[in-house]
Amino acid sequence: MVELSLEPRDDYRWGKLIDEAEDVPLQAYEIVELIEGRARNAARRNDFAHAHRILVEALDLAQKSAPHVADRVGRSLRDLQVVHGASEQAS
Repeated sequence: MVELSLEPRDDYRWGKLIDEAEDVPLQAYEIVELIEGRARNAARRNDFAHAHRILVEALDLAQKSAPHVADRVGRSLRDLQVVHGASEQAS
C-alpha cells in the first residue's frame, strides 16, 4: 500500500491489492482504509469521478461493517467534493 501511495498509478494495481486483501483475514476498517487509499490515488490523478465512486463504496462498507471510521470516510467524501468543485471552477 505504501508503494502504491507514493506516486499516482493506474487503478489496476489498487484493485488487485484490494481483491487480494479480501481473501485474507482483515478487519473491515482495514479494507475501508485500502479503498480510501485507492480513492486518494484516483484524486491525485485528477480522476475525481472515479475517486467519488470509490469513496461512496468505502462509506457504504464503513457504515455497515466499520462504523468507527464512517465519519472520517464521510469527511473525505465531502472534502473531495469541495476540491473537485474548486478545480472545476478554476478551469
